[in-house]
Amino acid sequence: MSTMTETSLTSRLSEWTVKRAQQPYEPGGDAPDPVSYMDRLWQRFAALFPTQWAPKFTSAESVRNWAELWAIAFCEESLTPEEVMLGLRSLRRHKFPPSLGEFIQVCRPILSDEQAYYEACDQMKRRRRPRLLPTGERVSEDKWTEPAIYWAAARMGSDLLNRTYPEVKVRWARVLEIERKKPRREVPAPMLAIEAPKPEPKISEADQKRIIGDLLTTLRKPVARAPSRPSDHDLAERKRAMGDLLAMRERNQAGAALAR
Repeated sequence: MSTMTETSLTSRLSEWTVKRAQQPYEPGGDAPDPVSYMDRLWQRFAALFPTQWAPKFTSAESVRNWAELWAIAFCEESLTPEEVMLGLRSLRRHKFPPSLGEFIQVCRPILSDEQAYYEACDQMKRRRRPRLLPTGERVSEDKWTEPAIYWAAARMGSDLLNRTYPEVKVRWARVLEIERKKPRREVPAPMLAIEAPKPEPKISEADQKRIIGDLLTTLRKPVARAPSRPSDHDLAERKRAMGDLLAMRERNQAGAALAR
């Protein structure tokens, strides 16, 4: 194990094992003895299984060994205190205390393929529509039961939202199974779109008005032209054409009279 990994594990373990004062307590009174998250978890197990839990621990050292082992597992599984509380609520109907593996499973229940598919569709839509805070910051509200569902959804691409579950059922089950077998990878922070800055005009408004004014002054109004008179040659041609039309008309009328 590398030094960096050991440092990271130690830091995460401290979140579970460091002792904190329980809140709330009466102001002005004595603060209760500080306890860690693992201390509280042991107390909850003792309360849920009064005749089956505490008798298993014969010394304070055995309690410390239990707390260390379970805390390491919680860190390696990236379990959160909220998920541990979910697991505790699910144990209310159990008759016997769970093993470490059983407890992790109730803290983070594994969804069926179909349940995981519909979670992926819903959370991907949330991821694409971040919430705008009053400060102007955009925050995504997507939440995933397990990271493998996110990575499977990412591998499905546009088919996830553009096809129905029966159409992708077989492919989805295969992709999800592959992602669940891989080492656990956390869901990355969403890459929220940044609004493009509005382009600033390269020319100031005053300069724009001046340039437009200069262009208008350079434009010339079209000069009205006097109507042109036809030449004498054109007049003669028009008269000759008119005479030809009249002569043709007279011949047609004469031919019609003879035919009667």
